[in-house]
Amino acid sequence: MRYYIILFLFTFSFSSFAQTIEKNGKTYEVKDEKIFFNSEDITENLNIEEKAKPKL
Repeated sequence: MRYYIILFLFTFSFSSFAQTIEKNGKTYEVKDEKIFFNSEDITENLNIEEKAKPKL
């Protein structure tokens, strides 16, 4: 039973590496330094200011 719990936590940790950001009413997902919108890689389409991290 202990191995199932460890396996579950290990699997869950891989799915939590993506970050979602909402800007101008659109939701973007940042994963491995690439930016996705509607599951499409749009990293090359953005300018430097749009790629910058939002200031909190």
